[in-house]
Amino acid sequence: MRIFLDFKLQTAEWGEVRISRVIPYADDPWGQLTGIKETPWGKEVVQVTGENLSHALHGRVMPLLRTLGVPPRVHLDRIPEAWRTCTMSKGCINFRQENCQPCLQLPDCYIPPMVSLQQQELVTRMALAWRDGFYIVTVEGAEFVL
Repeated sequence: MRIFLDFKLQTAEWGEVRISRVIPYADDPWGQLTGIKETPWGKEVVQVTGENLSHALHGRVMPLLRTLGVPPRVHLDRIPEAWRTCTMSKGCINFRQENCQPCLQLPDCYIPPMVSLQQQELVTRMALAWRDGFYIVTVEGAEFVL
């Protein structure tokens, strides 16, 4: 089951904007991320309106850009210290303190601490998306199609 729908918007204001939209499940816009909603990871997910997302997909991007806020890499920096260092730090021969935590050099093998085993893959994918310059968003409210 997919967690995110990735897409890119070309804007005159910010250039290319990369977005990972959380795929909703039933009536829950958080989809598979529901379990981490109240964690420091979940608090960094940006909530956008369906209307702003729809407008952006049809060329009117400024309302969405204002909602997105800080660049994706900043979300990596906001994760508290206790939630940062890879759980494999003690036994990994490639462990480097400066890289094996949410940062722009985050390795693909990162396993986050302080979350359940079921949530580890989700959080890793979030951290890698931010590292790669994607905004992670949930969509609240109705969208439209022209």
